[in-house]
Amino acid sequence: MHVGPPSSGSLEPRAAKAIAVVLLSDCVIDTVRQLVDGTWTLRSSLPLALCNFALLVAAVACWWRARQLVELTYFWPWPERYRAGHA
Repeated sequence: MHVGPPSSGSLEPRAAKAIAVVLLSDCVIDTVRQLVDGTWTLRSSLPLALCNFALLVAAVACWWRARQLVELTYFWPWPERYRAGHA
């Protein structure tokens, strides 16, 4: 286990940024798909659902490797999970 800042040749920062790009690409592709299909509406698409917002926060957390945002995206879904009965 490595403690401290990653070395300059480490794969971790590049992998984290690659994950961020994949997450943001998913968001963009889904929005474009809705626009092309004609299913994107101001009423249903603009108020970001918690999942959509969490996806954006997760991408930012990966890109900048912000520990607080990583923790937020980890703990955020727990209340909904218990409410849905998937404990």
